[in-house]
Amino acid sequence: MSIGFLPTAIVRNNFALLRTENRTRRLFRRYPGLVEFFNYVFNNYINGNFPVTLWNVYDRAMDCRTNNNAEGFHRAWNNRVQVRHPNLWIFIRHLKDLQAQTNQGIRSMDNGGQPTRRRRRWQRLENQLQRLKTDYINGVRDVQRYWNAVSYLVTTF
Repeated sequence: MSIGFLPTAIVRNNFALLRTENRTRRLFRRYPGLVEFFNYVFNNYINGNFPVTLWNVYDRAMDCRTNNNAEGFHRAWNNRVQVRHPNLWIFIRHLKDLQAQTNQGIRSMDNGGQPTRRRRRWQRLENQLQRLKTDYINGVRDVQRYWNAVSYLVTTF
C-alpha cells in the first residue's frame, strides 16, 4: 500500500479514503481476506498499537532503507550463518568473524576510509523517491498522484 510514504498528518484520512474507494470495494468483494487485512492494518497501525510516527518513513532520510535497524542486522546475520540453529561453536566462530569485520571497519573509518557504497539499484530507488517527494512538496503532484507513483515505484524494486 505504501501508506508509510505519505506525510504523517494525512495517513489516517488517506487510509479511510482508500478503504472506501470503489476499486477497493470491488477488491473486497473479490478477495474477502483483504477486508481482514485492512482491518488488521487499521487496528494495529492506523489507529492502534503502533503510532504512525513509529513506522512512517516520509520524514526520514533514506540513509537507512529499513525502519528497523535490527531487521537489517538480522538479515545480514542470517545470510552469514546460513543455519537456523547453529551449534555453540559455529555461533562463536561467526560472532568472532563479525567482531573482526566490525573492528576492521572502525579502523578503516578512523583512517579516513569511505563507507561502503550502496548498490546502484537502491541509489536509483532513493533518488526516484526523493524526486517524487519534491514534486509533491512543490505542488507538481497532488497527494493521489504522488501516492500512486510511490506505490508503483516500490513494487518494481
